[in-house]
Amino acid sequence: FLYLQSNSILLLSVSILNNKSKASESFQLVAPAINDITPIEGVFGSIVQLSGVNFLSNRNSLRVRFGTYDAEFISVVDDLIHVKVPLRLNNKENKITVEMNNLSVEAEGFFTLTLPKINDFHPQISTFGAEIELTGDLFSTGEEYLKVFVDKYEAKTTKLTENKITFTVPDSVSKRVNSVKIDINGVEVFADSELTMANFEIDVFSPQKIVTGESFIIIGKNFSPIRENNKISIGDIQGEVLDASVNSLTVRLPLQDKENYQDRESNVSVEVLGDIKHFKKPLIINDKWFRLEDYLGINTEKAICFVGDNVAYVGLNGTKELWQFNPDKNEWKQLADFPGIVRVDGAGFYMDGNIYFGTGFSNNKNLNDFWQYNILSNSWSRKNNFAGSERTEATGFSINDRGYITSGHYSQPAIYHHPNEDCWEYNPVSDSWKEIESYGDLEWGSVDGLAGGTAAVIDGVGYFGLGWSYSNSDSDSRRVFMFNPSSETKWKRIANFPEIRGYIRPISFSLNGVPYFKTTGSDFYKYEKASNRWSKFTDMILSDYREGIGFSISGKAYVGLGNSKAIWEYDPNR
Repeated sequence: FLYLQSNSILLLSVSILNNKSKASESFQLVAPAINDITPIEGVFGSIVQLSGVNFLSNRNSLRVRFGTYDAEFISVVDDLIHVKVPLRLNNKENKITVEMNNLSVEAEGFFTLTLPKINDFHPQISTFGAEIELTGDLFSTGEEYLKVFVDKYEAKTTKLTENKITFTVPDSVSKRVNSVKIDINGVEVFADSELTMANFEIDVFSPQKIVTGESFIIIGKNFSPIRENNKISIGDIQGEVLDASVNSLTVRLPLQDKENYQDRESNVSVEVLGDIKHFKKPLIINDKWFRLEDYLGINTEKAICFVGDNVAYVGLNGTKELWQFNPDKNEWKQLADFPGIVRVDGAGFYMDGNIYFGTGFSNNKNLNDFWQYNILSNSWSRKNNFAGSERTEATGFSINDRGYITSGHYSQPAIYHHPNEDCWEYNPVSDSWKEIESYGDLEWGSVDGLAGGTAAVIDGVGYFGLGWSYSNSDSDSRRVFMFNPSSETKWKRIANFPEIRGYIRPISFSLNGVPYFKTTGSDFYKYEKASNRWSKFTDMILSDYREGIGFSISGKAYVGLGNSKAIWEYDPNR
């Protein structure tokens, strides 16, 4: 059984016992020929007749192809072949080939595939998951491989007849206006019209008050069921869509450790397929701790903080910078640079529209110079030097019309000094200092001084403590004192702070007549004067503010800086 190429011209020979004889004439194998194709166009699965010559009646050695796809034989009689148009055909125009063994012949011209026709569809404005009805002709041809697409997304077909297809709009549609097409094996038939997605509507969201990290629900119409195709903005922060349907969205509010909300009352907007709508009422962020505008200064550790006239003044920590922070406006404003020696661990206080600042450490030198910043004129002026010894890590505060600086130490390389225990009072009218009773006078000779402490003032009484001492013992570093300049005995020892100080500067603020203190590894604790004890304050914030600042204004507390630029507001009424 020989496999010969079409139109091969061969010489025949016979060999017996090495005796060989050749034919005098050559042998030529005749290939099949196609004379006619009827019809020359048709639908999937329709019958096509091929007439010609030299067809084999043995189907096992005969193939008919439309393009690259084999056709199914209906009959082979003499010089007539009847086949079905392949259902997998993927071109509109196709060459027809007849093969016998490896002999083949290609018909002239093309067989044209008659495709389904789309006349119309309705509705032409719809939404996700809604039913659309296509009308036209020849839909049932190629039914097994027929698909409907909206844009590039395949739709689910729910009903198909010769003249009608019903399908649902895919959830994944991501454009407002979309093409509609039928696809059979990659052959596409487009509708003349386009499908427009109906505009979405927003009705309500709830709850209106929410804590970051929790979720709220938006109710409306025509949202995308694909979560990523709905964009929810809370101010300029993107909410996380947890769940989505056509009529509702569940959105989680991001935590504030990485996101900085512009305001506690934030506008909510929804964007679907490029369309944006805004709610009229705001979403109220009801966290007790709320992150405000980040600090704009250079250095964030060991900043000095003063409070007066409902604003805070922050800076002077290894830099000349002084910044004003207005919590009501949530904004920072840079003020006149400090003209003195740049230093760290200085001390000062606010009094009557002025900031007083001095002492500290710079270039291996302890300082005792003193300066006044006039808030109204935004200018600095030199004052009489601090009357005590040069020092760093002192603590300053003011009560009524006097300023006070206490404690600190003389920093000297390789020498560990006793911290100071003295206290000095400043009179801004006479620009003069005088030494007054100190906490060291409570038990003369047995109370070591404290450096790097913190202070809070409430109703004319100061609370000071949590500095490090020469003994470096836990007990000494937990000491806290109450200072009342109007009392005959100005200083009074109160209950020790319940946790160790560590090696980082503590933080304090006052709120609703109560002092709050915090050390490196502790939570905030508030001092209960009536019982002379400390109780833990459990509401915590989401940033590391070691070596930071604390202060209070108008019944709210503020904590921040340290290891970040964040400033947090604590509202006890939330």
